[in-house]
Amino acid sequence: MKSVLRPSFRRIVSLFCLGFLTGCGGGDAPEAMFRNYIERVGNVTGFQPATTETMEGLPPYPRTRDLVLPEEEVRVGVLSYLALGECRLLQEVGERNSSLGRVQAASGRLLYEMRFYDQISTCERDVRQSRPDDRGFLDELAAIRRAKEIALPRAFWNATFASPEFHILLSTGTPPLQRNEALSLAEIEAALATLTRLGNRLRDGPRDLSLATLEERYFELQRAKVAGKLLQGLHLSRHHLVRATEILRQTADAGQLCPMGRKTTRGEYLHNVFVKFYAGEVQPYIAMLHRHGAPFLGLLHELRRAETVEPPVAFLAFYDRWLSPETAEGLWQSFDRAVKDHTRGWQAVLTQCGLMPRGPEDLQ
Repeated sequence: MKSVLRPSFRRIVSLFCLGFLTGCGGGDAPEAMFRNYIERVGNVTGFQPATTETMEGLPPYPRTRDLVLPEEEVRVGVLSYLALGECRLLQEVGERNSSLGRVQAASGRLLYEMRFYDQISTCERDVRQSRPDDRGFLDELAAIRRAKEIALPRAFWNATFASPEFHILLSTGTPPLQRNEALSLAEIEAALATLTRLGNRLRDGPRDLSLATLEERYFELQRAKVAGKLLQGLHLSRHHLVRATEILRQTADAGQLCPMGRKTTRGEYLHNVFVKFYAGEVQPYIAMLHRHGAPFLGLLHELRRAETVEPPVAFLAFYDRWLSPETAEGLWQSFDRAVKDHTRGWQAVLTQCGLMPRGPEDLQ
């Protein structure tokens, strides 16, 4: 019996059947998965993405020298010298101004500034109680305390988003998170939480935090380019989901896949693409990105809110576009919109064919 399938439709069937036998290929690479997915949706529907927009690359995290804020030293005059001596801070100042102190890591400088502020504040309170009439000496103590109070937020900024460890953590020079890649964020999230708590109590003094403990937290931050993997994965997913959604919208607008709302062979083929390649491959990947990305970016945002200095322009431009979970046009929210738009695209097409999954959770 002679086949009644048209050549173009016969090609769709053969490609689809071959795909079920061979799988999508590409291993764990999400790029291959998305390209295969879009090709299958396009082959069955007969449509292609309306735009051929090339995906822009992620910019690098700003250079350390563009992020570090200058920190002023306390100028020691006669009264300052006496004040620091009485408060037992001369040794601290001497160590800070030594050759080793000047090349101290930002984390060590932060603890130094916190200890200094705590000690000078305590000393000032004690002198006010014991010698309330010694105005000149008290004024000198107050001036040193105010200078250190101003220095604290700058030291905290330099020890966080401007530090070499954060430059590694937030580096974008990495492939996207792979489909079956195990990503352990517990230690990194604990480190970010520790720094945020520190930032929220800068003036309380690091009484329960040693330099060794803090350095352990910093070591966790630079173990892997976690942010880059997540950002690359989110960026890649957003780009391809938008393109796939364009195909689904064109299909729904044309209304030819399932005329009069009746099931058709092509409609069933497209439903199979949905089950095997979207629900079976794409959706688990974007769910993994959301599972890891939401808490990680949330903790970064909490740390950003703990900063009380105005960051350099280079940081603000990068953060708002790529890291902030609250920026409307930022990566996270645009990724979230792309996922929701894609869900609605499938709902529109499958509803026309009477193949809509029973529960909305099937399309989440």
